[in-house]
Amino acid sequence: MAKCFRNLQRPLCKANVRYGIGHWCAMNKLITKCVSESAAAKPQFDLPIPFDPETKFVNVEVKNLGVTSVDHIRACYTDENPDGSPTVIAVHGCPGSHFDFRYLATPLRESGVRVVRANLPGFGSTLKPHDFIYTPANKANFLANLLYAIGIKKVNMAIGHSMGGSSIVALAFTHPELVASYALLASCGTRPQVGISPYLYTQLTAMLLDIPVLRNLSSALLNRKYAKHGFNLDRTFTDEINNSQRLCANADFDFNTKCLKLIGDKKIPVLVGYGLDDLFIQNAIFNEMSEVLGLPALDDMAKLNETQSKVPHIAYDVTTGMSRQLVFSDSGHYLQKFHAKLRCIGLMANWNSNDVHSSGLNEHSASSKLEYFRNSAEFAVLPPPVMTLRLFGNLKVYHEHSVVKIARPSYSYICRKLTFMAAKKSDKSSNHEYDLPTPADPEVQFVNVPTKNLGVTSVDHIRASFTDENPTGSRVAFTIHGAPGSHFDFRYLAPPLSEGGVRVIRINLPGFGPTIKPHDFIYTPINKANFVVGLLQAIGIDKVDIAIGHSMGCATVTSLASTHPNFVSLYAIFASCGTRPHRSMTPYPMLQLAAKLLDVPILYKPISALLNRVYTGIGFNLAKTVKDEINNAQRVCAIVDFKFNTKNLKLIGDKKLPVLLGYSLNDHMVQEAIFNEMSPILGLKTLPEIAAIEDAQGKSNPHVEYDVTTGKSRQLVFNSSGHYLQKFHAKYIAKTLLEMSDKSSKPKFDLPTPTDPEVQFAKVPTKNLGVISVDYIRASYTDENPKGSPVAITIHGAPGSHFDFRYLATPLSEADVRVIRINMPGFGPTIKPHDFIYTPVNRANFIIGLLQAIGIDKIDIAIGHSMGCATVAALVSTHPNFASSYALLASCGTRAHLTMTPYSILQISAKLLDMPVISKLTSAIMKKIFAAKGFNMDKMVKDELMGDKKLPVLLAYSLNDNMMQHAIFNEMSPLMGLKTLPEMAAIEDTQDKTDSDLAYDVATGKSRQLVFHSSGHYLQKFQAKYIAKALVEMMAQPAHQYNHRNWIASTNVKNDTSNRYKSKFDLPTPADPQIKFANVLAKNLGVTCVEYIRANYTDENPDGSRVALTVHGTPGHLIVKIDEKCSRDMEIR
Repeated sequence: MAKCFRNLQRPLCKANVRYGIGHWCAMNKLITKCVSESAAAKPQFDLPIPFDPETKFVNVEVKNLGVTSVDHIRACYTDENPDGSPTVIAVHGCPGSHFDFRYLATPLRESGVRVVRANLPGFGSTLKPHDFIYTPANKANFLANLLYAIGIKKVNMAIGHSMGGSSIVALAFTHPELVASYALLASCGTRPQVGISPYLYTQLTAMLLDIPVLRNLSSALLNRKYAKHGFNLDRTFTDEINNSQRLCANADFDFNTKCLKLIGDKKIPVLVGYGLDDLFIQNAIFNEMSEVLGLPALDDMAKLNETQSKVPHIAYDVTTGMSRQLVFSDSGHYLQKFHAKLRCIGLMANWNSNDVHSSGLNEHSASSKLEYFRNSAEFAVLPPPVMTLRLFGNLKVYHEHSVVKIARPSYSYICRKLTFMAAKKSDKSSNHEYDLPTPADPEVQFVNVPTKNLGVTSVDHIRASFTDENPTGSRVAFTIHGAPGSHFDFRYLAPPLSEGGVRVIRINLPGFGPTIKPHDFIYTPINKANFVVGLLQAIGIDKVDIAIGHSMGCATVTSLASTHPNFVSLYAIFASCGTRPHRSMTPYPMLQLAAKLLDVPILYKPISALLNRVYTGIGFNLAKTVKDEINNAQRVCAIVDFKFNTKNLKLIGDKKLPVLLGYSLNDHMVQEAIFNEMSPILGLKTLPEIAAIEDAQGKSNPHVEYDVTTGKSRQLVFNSSGHYLQKFHAKYIAKTLLEMSDKSSKPKFDLPTPTDPEVQFAKVPTKNLGVISVDYIRASYTDENPKGSPVAITIHGAPGSHFDFRYLATPLSEADVRVIRINMPGFGPTIKPHDFIYTPVNRANFIIGLLQAIGIDKIDIAIGHSMGCATVAALVSTHPNFASSYALLASCGTRAHLTMTPYSILQISAKLLDMPVISKLTSAIMKKIFAAKGFNMDKMVKDELMGDKKLPVLLAYSLNDNMMQHAIFNEMSPLMGLKTLPEMAAIEDTQDKTDSDLAYDVATGKSRQLVFHSSGHYLQKFQAKYIAKALVEMMAQPAHQYNHRNWIASTNVKNDTSNRYKSKFDLPTPADPQIKFANVLAKNLGVTCVEYIRANYTDENPDGSRVALTVHGTPGHLIVKIDEKCSRDMEIR
């Protein structure tokens, strides 16, 4: 390749300088001269040099920063006057740090203001992760996360200097509630300012910094340039100048204009500061920015006599509405240093007008497209170094109306070279035969995917395209294509999977197929993973059984193991990228450079044409690609994070998740070494190890070289399928996937099928059940180990019966627990009266009535499954002292879960069952459908009693539950004061080593959560031993003896050496009196279902001379004290 570059060296213009280095130096001299000619006399500081406070550090989360290499960024900042008010955050320019605001912070601090000076990643002492990109959204999210990390939820003003202005105005778009007003000091505007012009040069030099061979040379030249421009490099940190260049090169001026217009349209208070002798920001930038903000320009200020300030050094001081403009005559670029006192006065004056201001943003203003190349003064020098542009042949550069134009280059030589290099390794000699006829492709569908987690600010959603085959399938699989590629790559594999009962969703990533890519969408692993999950959730899928990736799409599939660890049950990766660039991606620096040059407007067309010829030479069929797809493929390949991919593969291998790894020995793009490096990371065998196994050869298919099973995973190696093995051997691969999916979705019972005990019957009175047709209900139940202690009851789901708990009851009985399995009315042998309605109260009263009928007034634990958990939860409200603890297995939650949607259809069908004419037809249709009659979905959200009272709860769930999605479990857990799945995954010691199917076993207070890998919906069957053991342990805890009131007043026991309960009360905990009951008439309470309410209360010292009434809060007690004077005025009983 180096020889290729030497042959392509040609002069850019008349100055035939070797490698363009001399021309680069000449450009630096011209820029320095251009900037220094307008330099004015150095202004004087109006404050003595202040003492800089000690810097602090805090860990900032990276979840919305597009960073995967680290878990957090150790951010450096200063926090002056932490107890002060109002609060200000200051953001530096580039290069810069918190040090730039040391003069301004002093008078603000003395005025009682809390001043937080932030350092962006790569500036000051804040280290920059290698994969952090300086997009507006990332910078704004970093600042917001920093403020949240130090406990600040809102700031009165955000101050930005120079390029820091673009960081703070982005907050108006990404976090509108965070900032009340803004101060822009010598801020960048709607187009590149003179300090970073020519902008093409800035972008290209930033690109060269990412090429290892040129990094040191580029860095040295940039340091020299910044030093000549007047920056003090003694105060800069390692790599800060390089990061400055990267930040400037990533500035999105269209988005900056949009944010400024948004601030202006919302009339958010702004303080705009500018120096007339600014060397880096020309007057035109200030005028354009003022116009967008709805403020007067310099010429308009000059026409107003009252704008001239009589204060020295201030040219204009203009107030417009709640905003203000300060224009200095001799402050240069760092006006916050030279006139800190005056700036402080301006800032303080601005707060008087926005104390109650709210900066909420509801509309996205459209930004006008501004021409970057408008001022001839900005183009005093020619564009960038010859050494970069010479890669593309003989370029003819000329000037027309002061705008640089470059003629179309001749690139045929390099195109031929690259095509030859890629094609000579390609094996095109074998003509593969498909094992299926060419199928008809289904219709492409579209859905809007929100962009809030994708680092995109230009649009609110992406119109994503996909195909959905066999939507009623019992299992769900999705596919992710390579680059280039689309849903079309899986047209052969999808039909046999659909025939096997699998719902197949073929997804097109942004920029591929009909899915349009927003210009600011970056192909990071997290963005791609979030896009896939967002699309699936948009069509109602919260969990998938099989994730299938091909080529570069495998990196997206494996990313889900880190970003959404419980989302996928089985991973299938074919011809996958691995731990380093594979054959068709080398030389990788060349691939990265070509991707970066695509973002340079004048080079876009020649690079695009070049890439089309290269991909054609490699063997891709461009007839099926859409516009710009090849360019996007180059961008995808250039930003692959191989370290993160290795981490994901290791995570899958460590957790022993099921994987189908497919490869072809004649793959001309991915070499065997990549397969051999990936396999051990996944805990699988390499090709030499597979060859040594005698029975590894696939006997059923002559094209299958090896078919090896290792644990739950499997490897398929073909001898003649090329790179697209999912096309040429679709039947075999689909058969393998179905076999693996069947194994992973069918758990084994951990107990033999037990003998069911005899069903017993008891008469339950109907007086509290809203039933008038009969006097009692003949309720059925089983009573195992009647002499046992403690006592447990079970409530089945719907449909269901006592039969659902036959496996769980056995180990509980063996542990000396009395187990009563109850059948609700209409389930099992219990007959339902026609006027019995399945309200939560009726069901709870039925349970209590049955237990009281058999002589039980209190139980130790109530166990519910599925919809039966709603009945168990209702006991907390209706009979709070009846059960000591609760167990919810695969519980319904705060909204309709997977099998209940669409919920409106379910409700209509339940109503139709009560119509005699169509009841039989409806019953036949609904025979196999899960129906919950009369359940109020808002009830559990309103009660939240289990969490508030800290009652002992055992909450169990299975990750492969096909009825209850993860979101239901995650919504329920915080309501009960427990952890969500992501929170459990972050705890190292939650995994239980004794049970391979147990994902998490977490104890929180007196409660416990069990999460299994593959127990399905009926986990009490498949994991009966473990659940029974956990229940017995919970019931054996000493804390279990405390009733529900222990959460109100902690007990202070003298002999308790564990110090479990540490009370702050100055009196010992008193004994609670006995609860009494009284019937309260309901006629004036708006109640018609009952005549009275059975109210409970306590009556202490009934012979007292005065009466005090206490009314509790929610939750809690409000003690009403009545003094002697008040009691004399009251009518004492």
